Amino acid sequence: MTMMKFLHTSDWHIGKLVHGIHMTEDQKHILNQLVAAVEREKPDAIFIAGDIYDRSVPPVEAVVLVNDTLNRLVQLGCKVFIIPGNHDSAQRLGFGKEILKHSNVFIADCLEEALKPISFEVQGERVSVYLTPFLEPAIVRYKTGDDSIKTHDDVFGYLYEQWQTTLDRLHFNVLLAHGFFGKDSSVSESERPLAVGGTEIITHDRVDLFDYVALGHLHKPQKVALDHIRYSGSLLKYSFSEANQVKGITWIRRNGSEIMISQEQLHCLRDMRIIEGELKELLNSQEGSAEDYLMAVLTDKGDLYEPLKQLRTVYPNILKLVQTRSDIQLVDNGLTTTVLEKQDMKSLFESFYNDMYEEPLSDEEETFISDMVIRAQKEGGV
Repeated sequence: MTMMKFLHTSDWHIGKLVHGIHMTEDQKHILNQLVAAVEREKPDAIFIAGDIYDRSVPPVEAVVLVNDTLNRLVQLGCKVFIIPGNHDSAQRLGFGKEILKHSNVFIADCLEEALKPISFEVQGERVSVYLTPFLEPAIVRYKTGDDSIKTHDDVFGYLYEQWQTTLDRLHFNVLLAHGFFGKDSSVSESERPLAVGGTEIITHDRVDLFDYVALGHLHKPQKVALDHIRYSGSLLKYSFSEANQVKGITWIRRNGSEIMISQEQLHCLRDMRIIEGELKELLNSQEGSAEDYLMAVLTDKGDLYEPLKQLRTVYPNILKLVQTRSDIQLVDNGLTTTVLEKQDMKSLFESFYNDMYEEPLSDEEETFISDMVIRAQKEGGV
């Protein structure tokens, strides 16, 4: 009886900044644990389901870290399958893919490659891996000439029809895909929207042909309707909405016809946590590591003088400070600032201008700011 073992991971987001903090050191720490787990378990293949980088043009240190990690995995004799996600540049990630094949690193960066499986044997049993990079509906519509393709679900509807003609049911068939599968899936603040108005949602029956579906994009580990359709989740917490999530990697073990799926927790260098209480209480009752990345929620009823400065004497990595009272004002560095998080970008600028010049914007200035905010939002800058 053939025993297969695979590792599923995604959403590394190497090169990410969180509240202005470079996460490279934390990412290197967590990738070291991933490599150690691979060395220990010796999987037959590793599936990386997109968003390897956080930006289409990653910083040099991010490229070096990914290169080093992939080299170590190859040195361990692993087959590595990779797709680009919505944060990656498919063309940049796919650079050198023909050369990398000789080291058993397989990268698909276009629609055509999503239709052709990469097959290999594990103890005489055939495994076929379908690599589907993140695909914009407009690109697929152009390449296929099918004007009915308007949403991400339409893209996978087209792929489903193609897969039905090529998929061999006698193989163990695996799909790597990146997107928002299942309308009830749990999302996090750090995930970039793929579309608007619900057009990003893909129904799970578009991928139910496969024995295992390795998904990327959503940062919480979770299944989508069926046990074998899964998000591994991100390796690290990248927003405070993920504070209570357990991060790690997903193991897939197949023994005959039985598939066993488990999550292995990895341990971060610094956790991302939320602490709450009055300022004096938080200063005197430290819980967890003082080096963790923190959001402090202050419940004091009165005005506070330089609360962030005081907290950082105990917690140097506080990234966010929130006051629970909507009418409170925090006095910091001699400036009075209202609670800002509930305001939109235009209102924030108006408040800043008023505080600086003690007069409102003119009609001409207000029109100019409105146009700039709309342009920035369209370009993804805000």
